Amino acid sequence: LPPDGRLFVQSDVLDVAAQMRRELEACARLQDLTEPEGEVFEAKGHAWLCVNPNGFSTERERYVLNQDLPVYRALYGRK
Repeated sequence: LPPDGRLFVQSDVLDVAAQMRRELEACARLQDLTEPEGEVFEAKGHAWLCVNPNGFSTERERYVLNQDLPVYRALYGRK
């Protein structure tokens, strides 16, 4: 990851998203940028971004959101 790079992860499966967060939080060179990035909601002990910070969505993301289901999003950067 370049010094100013960001790593964005998302899933519509909470257990999968939470496991990704645990793995990323175990990496000493990464910091969680989720809350400073924007509006969040809480689930399974984590804050999740309400919107995709990339400004576009995947087909799967649109499908899930159209069913009024949550997408769990997190953002990380280098320390």
